[in-house]
This record gives sequence, C-alpha cells and structure tokens, in this order.
Amino acid sequence: MSDTSLLCKDNLPELLNEVNQYIAALSISKKRYLSELAPDFLLLGYFSLGELELSRIIADIINPYGTHGQGDKFLKTFSTLVGQEWIAKGSNLEIRLEYVIPSSRRLDIFITSSLGVVAIENKPWASDGDNQLTDYYSFLASHNNYQNKLLIFISERGPSEESIKKELANTLEKKGRFVHITYSRLCDWLDRCSRDCQAIVVSLFLKELVKHIRKNIIGELEMSDDKELAKLISQSPEKVAAGVLIARSLKQSQEILMEKLHGELDLYTTNKGYCLRWEISYGASFGKQFSGFGVKRSRNDIFELSVVFDSTGFFSLMSFGITSGNEDMEKLLRETMEKLFFPGKSCEGWPWYTRESKRIFDGHDYLHWDGNEQVWSDISSGKFSAIFCNLADKVFAEFGKINTP
Repeated sequence: MSDTSLLCKDNLPELLNEVNQYIAALSISKKRYLSELAPDFLLLGYFSLGELELSRIIADIINPYGTHGQGDKFLKTFSTLVGQEWIAKGSNLEIRLEYVIPSSRRLDIFITSSLGVVAIENKPWASDGDNQLTDYYSFLASHNNYQNKLLIFISERGPSEESIKKELANTLEKKGRFVHITYSRLCDWLDRCSRDCQAIVVSLFLKELVKHIRKNIIGELEMSDDKELAKLISQSPEKVAAGVLIARSLKQSQEILMEKLHGELDLYTTNKGYCLRWEISYGASFGKQFSGFGVKRSRNDIFELSVVFDSTGFFSLMSFGITSGNEDMEKLLRETMEKLFFPGKSCEGWPWYTRESKRIFDGHDYLHWDGNEQVWSDISSGKFSAIFCNLADKVFAEFGKINTP
C-alpha cells in the first residue's frame, strides 16, 4: 500500500467528522428558516400531472394562440430546440392532443401547418411500446402533400430498439426527421421561456413546472447544499484525497446496504410464509429500468405489493403499489388500496400505484434514492424495512377481510 493511500485513510475520520458537523449545522439552519423559504414546497405537487397533463401543458406553451399571451415567442424557441426552424414559420398552424392514427395508436401531440407535420411522443416515465415510434413515423410519411415531417421523442431515456430500430432512428435523425429531446434539455427550454415571458404569472408557472420535472421525472435533488459541502472537501489536498476515497467506495456501500435490506425482507417473508421477489441488479446492469422487489402472500396470489424503480442511472422514481395480471380483479384491488390509502394512479398491470412516498412512508421522501442520504440512512438503521413490512401487514390484512382468492 502506498504512502498516499495511507495518507488518504488517515484523513478519513477528520473529513467525516467535519461533514457530520456541517450536516448538523445545515439541519438547524433549515429548521430556522423553514417558515420563510419553504425549500421543499412544490406548487404542482398538489396536482396529479401524468403523461396526458404534461402533454397538454407542452402543447399549450408552444401554441402561439395560447392563453399565455406571448404569441409565437415560445414556439420559435421550441423550433430552435429541435433544430427545425420551419415549425414556427408555417401558416394555418393546428395543434391536436391524443390524435388517433390509422393503426389506432394515439399521438400525444400532432401539429400541422402549411409547411409540414410534427408528431410529439412524450414519455416521462413509461417506456415506448413495440413499434410505437416506427408506426408514428409511418403515419407522418404518409402525408405526401407535406415537404417537412418531424417526429419528436421527449424522454430522459433514448428510444427502445423495440419501438424503432437504431439504424432507422439514426437515418431519420440525419435527414432532420427525428429528434430525441431529454427532459433535461426541455427544462433548459422552459427556463428560457420563463426568462423571456413578460407575464409574471406565466413565468412563475414555468419555473414551478421546471422544479416539478426536475424532481419527479429527471430525479434531481436539491444541489445548493452540495456546493457548500464540495467547498469544504476542496479545502486541502488531504481532504480531496479522502473525499475521492469515500466517493469511490459509495456504490459498494450502497450495494452492501441493499443486500442488508434483502436479508431483512427475506427474514420477514420467511417468518410470515410469504414469497419475496428480489430483482435488483448490480454491475453493468445496475439501476436498469424497472428493477425492484415485491411481496406476495403465496406464489399463486392474484397480486403483489411492489416497489419498482424507473431508473436511468442508479435508483430513481420509486413507485409503490400493487401489480396484478388478473384483469377481472383490478377494480376490487384498486378500490381496496384507495380505501387503505388514497386515490392513486393505474396502468396496465398496476391496478393502483403512487410515487407520493411521503404519504405512504410516514413522511419520508423515498422518491429518489440516488444521492438521497435519508433513504440510505434509513436502510442502514432498519427503519425502511420496518416501514415496508408494516405496510405489507396492513395491505394483506385488509385483503384478508374481503377474501381475495
């Protein structure tokens, strides 16, 4: 072992002690100014903004005749964002939502003008379906009377191979007929719209929309505190070296904590006679889309209490709910969960689910796990597994009353 490595390890206790002191001081400061700053307040957090609602908002913003009163200002910057200036130059512009195409699929946003046609597919959380983007472009290509055709895919992830072949997507992109816009880039555009907007109420709404997207779709956490912490670590070469050593060990530490959680849930399900599904991957596929875990009362049970992550990096966007392949029972499953908790969301295979982790997990914010110190601390202490197991007991007891098969 080199002298440098020994030096790094020698400085670890001092750095960790200073970081702990900083976190304690920060917690006191936040409590002191909570009433003035309300750092965790999200205006749009009071509303259910699903894929349909987000598409409607995007369509209204780019509509030059929209109630925002800014004319074509937003449409022009949007056309610059996607690299197709002609979108803002055509006449007879018409924007339609949930437009049904001949294959019976629904386009989130369909735009026509004298200069061309645009299809926008918005995927904030769900993945694109089989041949979905291919079908959308085929529909656009059938408009022979239009010179310009553009398919826009808005998602933090790239399009799946099942939705459109990579070779076709690359070819269309080179021709200026396909563009993938991440929600991060969309937020940059919305920030510009907010700055350019002359109506204060619209500008404030756009700022709140960006905050909502960054937290609930992209999975970003508040970074202002991290900057101060970074300054503390950067004060000396010794602290930098110790900080790098900690960062290098972080993923391994989180893997150890996940295995601890696995063991606690395995013990719980074994004692109760339940079945545990654990599909958390590490290594190259770590953080893969829709990894997670779940508990069933028996292997043949009609539903599973599930925790699933829709992730593009580590763990992000935790959904809690029940999954089921029994369509006949979906209504009963959904109504029972609503009675136990509150009206949630539903989609294929999920009769009821929610991402409002604070309402489920005793006020704890478990929506995003990557970079969220609270969730890893609670896994370490056993608090997370205790809360989850109590939730499972509560759910299974309620379903036991109604004698589900």
